[in-house]
Amino acid sequence: QITATMNAFTASADVRNLDNSQYLVAGDFVPSTAIAGNPMTVRVPKLTLSGSSTPVSRNHIVGGQGVELLGFNMKANDASDLKVTQIVLQGYYDEDNNGTYGAGIDAAGGNTTNVSDAVLTMKLMNGATQLGDVESASAANGKVTFDNLNLVVPKSQTASLKLVGNLNSSI
Repeated sequence: QITATMNAFTASADVRNLDNSQYLVAGDFVPSTAIAGNPMTVRVPKLTLSGSSTPVSRNHIVGGQGVELLGFNMKANDASDLKVTQIVLQGYYDEDNNGTYGAGIDAAGGNTTNVSDAVLTMKLMNGATQLGDVESASAANGKVTFDNLNLVVPKSQTASLKLVGNLNSSI
């Protein structure tokens, strides 16, 4: 919490009457003591991210359209509404299903496969509303950037987002 206090005027040179150019004496001030402001609570806005229970892990058919790839929640604390303008997601790939994922690329068994080879396009959804444009992952690092967003997460509320993609039919 913070508060501000205005100290009482004490010196005769603190306040001057502009009509007669005379300085007021200490006894002319009302009140003659300090004035304390009310305590103010300062809150820091915070956005908490968490994974969603959906989509669940499962197999998808090559060429699948509108495949739910990721679900996550964004919760604003009670300080204020929060505006999200950009979301960057990192894709990981495990070509040979050995449990070792590469950031954006996997070069297992002499083959090099990028996330962008497997998932052609992606969109970010807030319920039935698409946020931003349809994007593709970078072939260099597997990151996909959704920018120019105008997502407002109201204070004490949660936005549940999903990443939806179109899979390549010739992987």
